Amino acid sequence: MPFGMTGGAYHGGGAASFRASAAAPPAAPIPNISVAVPSSAEAGQVQIDWLVSYTNTPTLLTFTVDDLDTTGTTASGSWTISNGGGLLPIVKFWHTAGTGGVAKFFIKAGAVQNAGVDNVESSISPTATITATVPTVNIGSPSPTGGEEGSAVIDWPITYTGTVTAYNLVVAEITQNGIPAGTWSVINGTTATPTVRFTSTGGYGVVGFDVLAGACQNTGVNNAASAASTYASISEDEGK
Repeated sequence: MPFGMTGGAYHGGGAASFRASAAAPPAAPIPNISVAVPSSAEAGQVQIDWLVSYTNTPTLLTFTVDDLDTTGTTASGSWTISNGGGLLPIVKFWHTAGTGGVAKFFIKAGAVQNAGVDNVESSISPTATITATVPTVNIGSPSPTGGEEGSAVIDWPITYTGTVTAYNLVVAEITQNGIPAGTWSVINGTTATPTVRFTSTGGYGVVGFDVLAGACQNTGVNNAASAASTYASISEDEGK
């Protein structure tokens, strides 16, 4: 074969090889997400904020609540995003005032993109621990204010102050003050307005009671023990 033809074939093959090995442009860096420590999570603070920042700055910012996974949050409340289209968005948790629990989240892949490249899933955020407020027990005035030993039936109405998520007042949480003998009972103990009843069986003098912790709870936090009730007077049975 003539030298020129051989050389032509050689140069043609070299050009084809060059075209086949041309490198594709490199992919854009993957955006990474960092979540800062949350703001105050006191019982009276109903809003908790986490500041979010990025490395490998995204070119498409589409961060919304749908990009949050809040698995592991036990506190009651709702989530919002502030400035989701900006470079420093804020994740906000609005918890139910007075209640407790924990709040945390991670940000799913696809919240933002850098030249078509999705962010990777973020690490779990720092946890906000919310301390519930302690409910209190209020004991109303006795009705009637007294009666005769062996027959008197005295009722005290109960109410609660503060957030209460469970009501369970039972006789075991009542501590008697006073000498008269009798039996105690609780009416509607699993409601917000129970009644404590004393039924005299003998003896006279004044009688009242305290309510111990455990009559109600706020997200697992027991009530504080009550102040002592107003006394009822049990009179002596003159017919004995």
